[in-house]
Amino acid sequence: SDDSENEEHHGIQLRMARVDLAECALIELNHEYLQNTTEEVRSKISLVEAELIDEYEKFSSSIDKIDRHREMQQGVEKKIDLHYKRTVAEALDNHLTSIQRDLEQKSQLEERRIRDDAAREEAKRRERALLEEKMLQERIKAEEEV
Repeated sequence: SDDSENEEHHGIQLRMARVDLAECALIELNHEYLQNTTEEVRSKISLVEAELIDEYEKFSSSIDKIDRHREMQQGVEKKIDLHYKRTVAEALDNHLTSIQRDLEQKSQLEERRIRDDAAREEAKRRERALLEEKMLQERIKAEEEV
């Protein structure tokens, strides 16, 4: 019976050793699985982070391009506006110069008309004066003859 108990005890120990070995193997497999999963997750996180950084850089580059385009467009609009203002100012200057020239011509014509009228009036006055002088001379001559 001692032998039988010994054998039984030995069998139990052997089974327990097998269970312990199986548990150790299971723990080892579980640990390995967790390590692999953790490494996979870390790898995927790194990949996603790299993609996010790449997308951020693309976005930032696009924003910079948009800003440069906006600044360029504002510069073009400023040049167009300045050109338009210059064109309007030049047209206004030409118009005012034309009006001034027309007014000067009208003024010169009016001055000439006034001088011509004054010269005609002066000629008429002289003619009357000569006529009056002639009539006076004729009256004096007629009185002397009488």
